[in-house]
Amino acid sequence: MSVFDYSLDNARQKILDGGQVVAVMVPDDSLAAHYINPLPRYEECYSLSRLCLLGDKFWGLTDGEHLLYQTQKGISDPLHFGYTNSAPLYFSAARKFFETALRDQTQQLTLCSLRQYSEFKFVVRDPLQKVWDSDDRNNLEALRKAIQQGLSFRLVFEADTGLVYSLPVDLPMLFYEKGDLSITTKISYFYDFCSDPMSLIDALRAKKSDFETDLNPLSIKATITSGVFPAYFNLFLDGSYIGVPEILSGEKKSWKMARLFSF
Repeated sequence: MSVFDYSLDNARQKILDGGQVVAVMVPDDSLAAHYINPLPRYEECYSLSRLCLLGDKFWGLTDGEHLLYQTQKGISDPLHFGYTNSAPLYFSAARKFFETALRDQTQQLTLCSLRQYSEFKFVVRDPLQKVWDSDDRNNLEALRKAIQQGLSFRLVFEADTGLVYSLPVDLPMLFYEKGDLSITTKISYFYDFCSDPMSLIDALRAKKSDFETDLNPLSIKATITSGVFPAYFNLFLDGSYIGVPEILSGEKKSWKMARLFSF
């Protein structure tokens, strides 16, 4: 691979087109002593199943199924990781149950320099097909065929706030005879800075102006506390959607655009 590049050209369009962003990396083996289970040099990739996009900058989170263990000692809480195209930075955090995260409202994360990887790049995997588009919202034929084939789905939509979400679908419900549909996403939550990626970067610059150019892999390793916000949605054909706040208030919001992709 021999590349270190956290940028992603045309990120917004690639995500709007249903692309699944994957982090491909090689951990710096000179840091092996800092890990619970030291390993020789290896290559890895992580699918970022939950994406939150503002402009052309995103945070992508893994699904939170990473389990650390030590033989004859036990296991730790499952972790999820977050990667961004806004700076050489990533985070790890214990993945809480959805209800627990919302009740606690805040969570601790560990911020680290992306230089802990000697090689890094983002890869975008294309979907099989775009099966529904709000620009032609009453055309349900491709979606019907994909459902009958038992495919998996990803919803990409722009909320009323201007944030774009790309999330795995839990359940697509097609009311074909009525010409209607209801799409629910899998449960997710993001951290406050994910809704404004540059806010965290600006705060880090204020404390360490050279953090983006510092090649020391241990130059950033800090524990921070961040607020969380839910990313669970039920989207409807009529242009409306509800999330957790709307479930509580009973008032729907309006999406700006929406697309559904099969995988």
